[in-house]
Amino acid sequence: MSTGREPRDVIVPQVERTHVPRTSNVGYILLGIIVIGYFLIRIGYRDIPLERDEGTYVYMGWSTLNGGTPYVDFFELKPPGLYYSYAFLHAISAGDLGAMHVWMAVIISISSILLFFFARSWFGTGPALVATLMFEALSMTAHASGFTIQAEHFVILACLGALVSLDVGVRRHSAPLTLLSGALVCWCALVKQNGVFFIGFLLLLTLLYTGPTWKERIKRSLVIAVGMAIPGISIAALMAWEGSFQQLAYWTIEASRYYIGVVPISVAMELFSRTFTQLFLENPVPWLLGGVGAVLLPFGRTARWRRWGIGLFAAFAFMAIIPGFRFFGHYFLLTFPAVALFGAHASYVISSRSIPFIGKADQGLALRTLVLLSVPILAGHWNYYFRPDHVGVLRTVYRTNPFPEARYVADMINAERQEDDGVFVMGSEPQIYVYTGTRSPTRFINMGYLVHEHPMADSLRREAMSDVAKAAPKYVVWVQHLGSWMPGPNADQSFLERYWNTLHEEYDIVAWFEQDPPMQVRIISGEAAKDHRPASELFMFLARRKDIRDAGATVLNGAPPERN
Repeated sequence: MSTGREPRDVIVPQVERTHVPRTSNVGYILLGIIVIGYFLIRIGYRDIPLERDEGTYVYMGWSTLNGGTPYVDFFELKPPGLYYSYAFLHAISAGDLGAMHVWMAVIISISSILLFFFARSWFGTGPALVATLMFEALSMTAHASGFTIQAEHFVILACLGALVSLDVGVRRHSAPLTLLSGALVCWCALVKQNGVFFIGFLLLLTLLYTGPTWKERIKRSLVIAVGMAIPGISIAALMAWEGSFQQLAYWTIEASRYYIGVVPISVAMELFSRTFTQLFLENPVPWLLGGVGAVLLPFGRTARWRRWGIGLFAAFAFMAIIPGFRFFGHYFLLTFPAVALFGAHASYVISSRSIPFIGKADQGLALRTLVLLSVPILAGHWNYYFRPDHVGVLRTVYRTNPFPEARYVADMINAERQEDDGVFVMGSEPQIYVYTGTRSPTRFINMGYLVHEHPMADSLRREAMSDVAKAAPKYVVWVQHLGSWMPGPNADQSFLERYWNTLHEEYDIVAWFEQDPPMQVRIISGEAAKDHRPASELFMFLARRKDIRDAGATVLNGAPPERN
């Protein structure tokens, strides 16, 4: 039975190479219970309506898989690895949204197992089990969008894969594994720009690992750099071959400063405080144990370089959520592996210092701490875990955002839509395209991009309206919700008024989906929809073209421009 201990600050290569704590059958059984248990909890949310980001990423994955060119046929202000990750998810799920949630649960489970093996290498089996439970519980937090198929989960998978590859590669003096760690950590930044912070952390961790000389540590860093170059150059070459490299540079670098405004520090602090408070109150036990681990970082028999490693991991993970100062709940997903490792360190320190209540034995620590952690977690989340209320959860987390309504609208369209009938969403709810299996008539699947000012704003608006007019979709969904548009200051919104007038001339409104009062949906359809006037400013309506045979290709705002 392993004690989970190691000699203090040993700097002998042979020790580093052979220090691989064993895991008993009981340890593996507990790991299986944790991972499988949370996997089953997650798939209880496999049919929950998509939120806005999920809809965007799933749509772009589908478009990529079906021959679409990123940044030309569709775009987001994210790197191309995001599209290819979701194309992979779409492929293995055969396009089924429920299956995508199941596969994302598999991805998170793999991340948990990787975290276990990394923590076991550093602290032993018991603390590694504690870290696994903490990570699973935190990553399921509702206010962190834990029930969704967020892009952060791909970043975490690549990051933890890189850490395990580096750790094993160093112990075994394996250049291929070290090379793999570089390729994986590069993918973090290729999925989301803030993944670059994990690149910085991995390079520093490489220098911290004990070894014969600084020369060998630098050689490891160079091997990692070569590994990073493999996916980076490959993606750049693919974009150049598809003729979209210039667009890639524009939308991910140049255009971002027009669409992502700077949040004042005072507002940023308020956002951070509110979000962190929600996350903490929803799951206080893992956060408290992580805090204990942070306080105990200078103590214990853990090698000094490992304590530095944990602290740096937490620091770089926190820096990854800072860009933009928006502090959305799902951004904090990136910090959860570090919080879990703090918890593992707390368990290790408590065990190694022989505090009476806990005891010395590693397996005893595992059983006692897991019970102490799991009881309040399960008790506090019983309904959320085992009696999922999909609409209730969406309202709790996203408030009035029209994510349930998007599903209702799509169901109504699907009930009568013919194969060639087009759909256009005047708003930023691309999940409606996903539900209906239709392609947006314009590359602007998030129309909110058109209510921001930048040098090409007028050209982009003309392009979008021209595309829609040419497509003459049979169905139009109008979204009236601030969260769906988020207009920039001083943006020209006159094109919205022009399209509103055109829409009411050429289409009949067949259904309203109104929040009256807020977060309570009232559906008005049939004859009652024709003369309905919404009492709320939070609504969506579905319009059907009056006579699609007479639809022309009228350009609403001048001749279509060339795409920039």
